[in-house]
Amino acid sequence: MKNLKISIFQYVFIGLFVLILITPWFDSLLGLKVDVANKEMRTLAAKPELSLQKIFDYPVAFEKYYIDNFGYRNLLVSWGAKIKTNTFNAPIDPTKAVIGKDNWIYLAGEKFNILSDINRWNRFSDVRLKQVAADLEEKNATLNEKGIKFYFCPWPDKHIIYPEYLPDAFNFQTTEQPSRLDQLYEYFEQTKSPVKYVDVRKALLNHKQIQLYLKNDTHWNEYGAFIGYQELMKTISSDFPNARPVRTIDEYYIKWTPSNTGDLLNLLGMSGAEIFTEQRPNFSQKDSAAYHITKIPTEGYPGLSTTLHRNDSCGNKLRVLVFRDSYTGAVIPFFSTNFYEVLYIWCAYDQSVVDRFKPDIVVESFASRFAFY
Repeated sequence: MKNLKISIFQYVFIGLFVLILITPWFDSLLGLKVDVANKEMRTLAAKPELSLQKIFDYPVAFEKYYIDNFGYRNLLVSWGAKIKTNTFNAPIDPTKAVIGKDNWIYLAGEKFNILSDINRWNRFSDVRLKQVAADLEEKNATLNEKGIKFYFCPWPDKHIIYPEYLPDAFNFQTTEQPSRLDQLYEYFEQTKSPVKYVDVRKALLNHKQIQLYLKNDTHWNEYGAFIGYQELMKTISSDFPNARPVRTIDEYYIKWTPSNTGDLLNLLGMSGAEIFTEQRPNFSQKDSAAYHITKIPTEGYPGLSTTLHRNDSCGNKLRVLVFRDSYTGAVIPFFSTNFYEVLYIWCAYDQSVVDRFKPDIVVESFASRFAFY
């Protein structure tokens, strides 16, 4: 009888094991659509085509496709992430994101140029520093010859303003080693460079008791973006007194709402987890009628998420061209209210766009870790 019970247990165990193995296959075969959405910040491998020309590459390509697309994959990845995070407070992939103090999440790894920036491994050599400065000065001179003002405005990454929440394993060398921004700005001051640069770090640090960056995301929140906007506009207004005055915090209603989403939570596979709930500020204009923005078609312009805003009520005819990345996205609703037209292009500086748009002002505003690539 004892051996019979053992045999039944073994058969049941084997049956369950086989069922677990073949269930994802059945899901892929039947297309049951019960899996969760993929939330990784990458494109999953596509199914390869079988052809005689690529017959020897097909097995490897199909294996990559199957690993990325087998049944219930996203669901299992999500479960694994939650178990690892809730039990061990560890990210599912520490080469992409890490969990710091008070559940602040930071980018990690060299893919995003973060470790080099945090540890100051990417400091400029003397030769590279002079080259970066010369490139910006050449750009500035070219624009000035056309009567265009140029402003260089890198946005500080989260670890620059909130290093105290980084994991202890990250050796943040703020005192021993100046950052690349410090190197460049000091060089500009020493050489009396004509490049107009906007350093928003001091203003952000002065207001950091208010949460200015998203704990669950790589970007700042609307409050941080507003501080960045103010610093940029203060510099521009000194050259363009006819620009609409810098907006103040009193012109907005601010409502803080809970959120447990963000690109870093997606990297962890933890989007929607209550443990990572944070408060996000949402700005709304008190006098919305005075700042009516119209979107203008942008056919023919390069770059991602190209947007052209027009504000007929701003009181000037200034046209601004902004070369930017995702960090500038939260700045747009504030910045567009100050000028007649603002063209935002998500790409590196492109002289052909300048020549076509013919702006009065050109701004370069990228996340600081990408400002020199």
